[in-house]
Amino acid sequence: MGCFSMVCSSQDEAEKVLSQLKIFARMNYSSPPVHGARIVDTVLRDPTLYSLWLEEIKIMSTRINEMRWALRTNLE
Repeated sequence: MGCFSMVCSSQDEAEKVLSQLKIFARMNYSSPPVHGARIVDTVLRDPTLYSLWLEEIKIMSTRINEMRWALRTNLE
């Protein structure tokens, strides 16, 4: 977790600032941005992007399966 310093004129003011910072942090973590969902929507709606995505998934899954096979072989 990051560390920061703040300078306030009183303890009361510091507590208020900290309270606002906590609200801001909570909003950012519990409500992620929507751009990820928009990217998914764009890819799934565009036949060319969707096809490319499927190809990339196939490449990744093949690589994962090859690595698992190699690990098992080396362990045995």
